[in-house]
This record gives sequence, C-alpha cells and structure tokens, in this order.
Amino acid sequence: MAIKNAILINGAAAISLLTFLGNEKFDSSISYLVYSLQLFCLGVTLAAFATAFGYFAQSSHLTTIQNNEQKGHGKNFGFIAAGLILLSYTTFAAGCILASLSFTQDLTAALT
Repeated sequence: MAIKNAILINGAAAISLLTFLGNEKFDSSISYLVYSLQLFCLGVTLAAFATAFGYFAQSSHLTTIQNNEQKGHGKNFGFIAAGLILLSYTTFAAGCILASLSFTQDLTAALT
C-alpha cells in the first residue's frame, strides 16, 4: 500500500505541475518548479525500485520457506524497499517545498 501511495502522490504531483507549467506564462524564473518536477519524477522512480525490491523480498521469503532454510535475504530486500519508500516520500515533501518557494518568490516579486 505504501508503494502505491508513493507512486500515486509523486506521479500526480508531476502531472499536475506539468499541466500548470503548460498553461501558464512566466515572466520570472521557474527554476524551483523545474527542480520540484525533477524531485517528483525521482520519487516515482524510487517507488518503482521499491516495488522491485518488494518483489525480491517476497520471492526470497518463499524460497527460504520452500527450502526449509533458517535465513534468507528477504529481510534485507524488505529493508531496502522500505528505505526507498521513505526516500520517495522525502522527495515528495522536498518537491512541495520547492514548488511553494517558487510561488512565494513570484508573489513577492509581483508585490514589490
């Protein structure tokens, strides 16, 4: 569920930002928006890799059970997947902060 949420929030943010950038005319720099878009795309990529590591974890757990082994690599793959999901959520938060900085920068430029 966490993997789906990470893909959903980062993907939706990237699509929303692309839609916004396509419909607006900017006189000032949009570098913060471009950086936030890159962070959202990175978040989707990290979540996709987490999906792969989640699959490896489940496959390793199943192999361990089928072979009556005591230890497998499933836990390690699971920890990597969890770490990638946390990084994906972090990139979403950082992208939101950068996008908001872009809007506040445009607002202060317009007011002065």
